[in-house]
Amino acid sequence: EEIELFTASPEGTGGASIYYAAGPDGLAAEQTAYYPDFDPRTRPWYEAGERAETHAWSEIYRHFALDELTVTAVQPLRESGGSLAGVLGVDVTLSSLSGFLRQQRVGEGGRVFILDGDGYIVADSTPGKAFEMRDGLFFRLAGRDSPDPAIRAAALEIERRRAKDVTRSLFVIQQEAGPAGYVRTIPFKSLGLDWEIAVIIPGSEFTAPVHFMMRAVLLVTLVTLIVTMVSGFMVSGWICRPLADLLRSAQAITRGDWRAPPVLLRGDEVGELSRSFGIMAQQLSEAFTGLERKVRERTAELEDKNRELVLAKAESESLARLAEEASRAKSAFLASTSHEIRTPMSAIIGLSDLLIATRLTSEQREYVSLIQSSAESLLEIINDILDLAKIEAGRMTIERTPFRLRPLVEQVTALARAQAEKKGLAVSSLIAADLPDSFLGDPLRIRQILTNLVGNAVKFTSSGVIEIGVSVKGRVDGEVRIAFHVRDTGLGIPEEKKTKLFEVFTQLDASTTRKHGGTGLGLSISQALARMMGGVITVESEMGRGSLFTFALPLYLYSGDVAEGRKSSTVESLHWQGRVLLAEDNEIGAKLTTIMLEKAGLTVRRAVNGHEAVDLWRKEEFDLLLMDCEMPEMDDFEATRVIRSEEGEGNSVPIAALTAYAMKGDRERCLEAGMTDYITKPLRAGALNDLLSRYLTEEEMESVSVANEPSVDEEAERSRWKTGLKGLMSALDYDRREFEEIVSAFLQETHDHLNDIARAFEDDSQADAARALHKIKGMLAYLVGERDARLADELELLARESSLEKGDPKLAEMGALLGRLEAFLRDRPGL
Repeated sequence: EEIELFTASPEGTGGASIYYAAGPDGLAAEQTAYYPDFDPRTRPWYEAGERAETHAWSEIYRHFALDELTVTAVQPLRESGGSLAGVLGVDVTLSSLSGFLRQQRVGEGGRVFILDGDGYIVADSTPGKAFEMRDGLFFRLAGRDSPDPAIRAAALEIERRRAKDVTRSLFVIQQEAGPAGYVRTIPFKSLGLDWEIAVIIPGSEFTAPVHFMMRAVLLVTLVTLIVTMVSGFMVSGWICRPLADLLRSAQAITRGDWRAPPVLLRGDEVGELSRSFGIMAQQLSEAFTGLERKVRERTAELEDKNRELVLAKAESESLARLAEEASRAKSAFLASTSHEIRTPMSAIIGLSDLLIATRLTSEQREYVSLIQSSAESLLEIINDILDLAKIEAGRMTIERTPFRLRPLVEQVTALARAQAEKKGLAVSSLIAADLPDSFLGDPLRIRQILTNLVGNAVKFTSSGVIEIGVSVKGRVDGEVRIAFHVRDTGLGIPEEKKTKLFEVFTQLDASTTRKHGGTGLGLSISQALARMMGGVITVESEMGRGSLFTFALPLYLYSGDVAEGRKSSTVESLHWQGRVLLAEDNEIGAKLTTIMLEKAGLTVRRAVNGHEAVDLWRKEEFDLLLMDCEMPEMDDFEATRVIRSEEGEGNSVPIAALTAYAMKGDRERCLEAGMTDYITKPLRAGALNDLLSRYLTEEEMESVSVANEPSVDEEAERSRWKTGLKGLMSALDYDRREFEEIVSAFLQETHDHLNDIARAFEDDSQADAARALHKIKGMLAYLVGERDARLADELELLARESSLEKGDPKLAEMGALLGRLEAFLRDRPGL
């Protein structure tokens, strides 16, 4: 229908509303209606125009002239000053909107309707109106109250979706009586309007064509199948028989019959296929003939290559033999070098051991200590090179013996503390409380790794703390993964040099060797040992803040008793009974060993070569034979074989190899030759005493009576302490300087820890008391044995349970014990 424009203004039109027909250009044309004496300001559309800045829509209202529910599009007309001059508008009745919607084609049973924001119907495509009049008033219908079931169901779903803030615009409805419908909603928002247009299409609009198409497809398929079957029967004789003939010919070709089949004289595709097949058979025959020729040529080439490979293999085997011989030569060179260096080293270290035990001036003692220190440093370098050679040759083996880990760590800590205190460093150990006591593993190699890491930490730290930590990282059945760490507050390691840290003969700086010494082998050997035991050493470091070295090893729990080993005593306090034959061609080495044996109370006869050793053994009786491995005329292996071949049954004499060889396999070679034991140079008093204890009878020297003899209990206590200190001396290889430093550190730290306990009671801190008691316990266990550490252990347990009292008698007992031990250490009779 035609669109009418109207304008109204109380001032400009005298309160009238004037309607105009809209022209083709959208502007007002001729006047169509005039309503005088009308105040528009009371009408909803005028109020909407007053509020609007630009064009807008009014709310739905009852039109006074049309007597219809109407919505009006308005445009305010304003003066240059901004005051409202009038309102221009276009009326749209809800009935006209419904008429427009009925004209839209949405299928046979489709529906279109518009809902406002409150859920009321603005217009729909049904024949009825979207409102009704009762008692002269217009009432709009809500969507949920529509007489049309499809609109009613869709409106209810739209309300539900609005409440849940669902924005999806497509959904399905189920009608009360009828098929399902598909609904698509489109929001219509304009100035003043918040409508939603909904289109409903019944499901039958979609399914009916589908059902028709399915019936049509089935019919066409059936007809096609019948026609295909009839056609197949007709042409099978015409096509299949020639193809079967061609198939038989193809099978004959696969068997090597290259004769072409007869050509079918036909002008269709089958005839063309027959002719092509004949050409193919001829080409295959020619190709096969050429292939046979090429195969013969390639076979000849392969035979030539095979002969070359055989020659190359023989050459590689020859190179492998040369490499193996070179490896053996390297091992022999290292063994020989080790022997040649260790022999004079044995004399230097042994004689300095004997010399330092004599009466010397302080200056002389200092010189001898320097000789010992230098010799020990040189021996350490030799041992590192030999360990590296063993690892590279694959001859390093990892033992699995029972050992106790806690004392091992405490011993490493105590040894490091003596060196660290010279630089003003503190050394502490953090041993987890849940650490098991005994394991199966290689304590020597674990000690070697820890000692190396701790030694490096002390070496490269000028101030601060060295921390050694041991904890349980995980358990699987009987295997426990033990984590170790060594932390220092030293220089730190540059990030770019961490990758070179574990390389052989590598140090971070050329000045490192000049300042700190060393060969650069310690960390590479430690890394190799850790990997052989199932772990790997890692490092974290920050320049200026120190380094943290960590590694974890899998160890097996051991439930049996761990033998602590025989505590070797000093040669001054014990005598051995027996006669010893010493076969040694080196004068210095023979002199040193003879002195050590004679000071132990033994009768010694010396032979300078293997022949002389065998002759002396034939003439005299000996309780032990010590034989150097490198002797002129007849070496120890041959001499041992001669002695074993001439011995009577049951009269076997112990023969121990006394050698500077230290390569893997040397011990086995000695035992295979018939020897019963093996001891390496440089010879130390502790190692010699251990050897003698296995084959000779030990006889204690009579004690000298003194006045004011201590009580029986004190005598037993002092004897026990004496044995413990001898064991410590043995563990230190009788290094008197190290021993004195450890004893001095114990005396100083004991007073510090006792003061810590007193302060802990003043501060009411049982935890501090427990820590101090734990340190005292470790020091006592390391210095004089586990028995005297038990009292400190009991007190530590009470402190950890917050049950230790300041007046506990056991505290006084421990104080008295430490007082007696201090007096004993300052006197140290017989040591």
